[in-house]
Amino acid sequence: MIAEKFPELDALEPDQQLELASELAKVALRSQNAPVLSATTLELMEERLDYFLSHPKTGVRWEDLRTQKRA
Repeated sequence: MIAEKFPELDALEPDQQLELASELAKVALRSQNAPVLSATTLELMEERLDYFLSHPKTGVRWEDLRTQKRA
């Protein structure tokens, strides 16, 4: 995983990690090889992020979700 190369990411608060993920996604979308996402999809992603930031206890950790999916 790429994140393992940056142990300082663990020091970020969860909301900071999500903000970083959002910023990285925006950078990736500017790439020539980026997948095309509709304005509706981008709006939905922003709404979901805003909701999570306002209600952080409603989320599920990625590790937990991955474990559930493999079970």
